[in-house]
Parts: sequence; structure tokens; C-alpha cells
Amino acid sequence: MSNVRPKVLLLTGGPYHDGRESIQLIQGTLDERFNVVQTENVSDLAKLAAGDFQAVVIYTTIRDGELTGSLANTLAAFIENGG
Repeated sequence: MSNVRPKVLLLTGGPYHDGRESIQLIQGTLDERFNVVQTENVSDLAKLAAGDFQAVVIYTTIRDGELTGSLANTLAAFIENGG
């Protein structure tokens, strides 16, 4: 059995979901089973296209204009392909 843990992109931050304690709780829970990469940079969603992540957790408020067409398409494709 492989010990490789699935890789998860955890997107956090924003004006409403910036509670450090909440983020630590989410990351701590995920860390038990997943290799978590935490970021506050919405543009890091572009990393999903490379196929290195098995899941994405979005705990943020994405402001108008932050989720551009290409990022939105990347996220949609990731979800449609089972991510």
C-alpha cells in the first residue's frame, strides 16, 4: 500500500474568511490525510491545470475581478474532471 497522500490546494483569506484559528483548524484536519498546500493567492488556482492536485478547498471570499476567465476555466475543468 502506498504512503503517498493526495495533494490538496487550500485557498484561504479574504475579508470574511480570514480567521487564523479557522484556517488552522481546517489545515490541521486536512493534514491528517492529505499533503496540503495552503495559499492566499487566488492566481494559484492556475496550478490545478498541471494535474498535481487531487482536490481543492476554497475557504475565502473571492473578490470581483480576482477569478478571471482563465482561472475560472481552470477551476471548472478541474472539477469537471473529478478534482
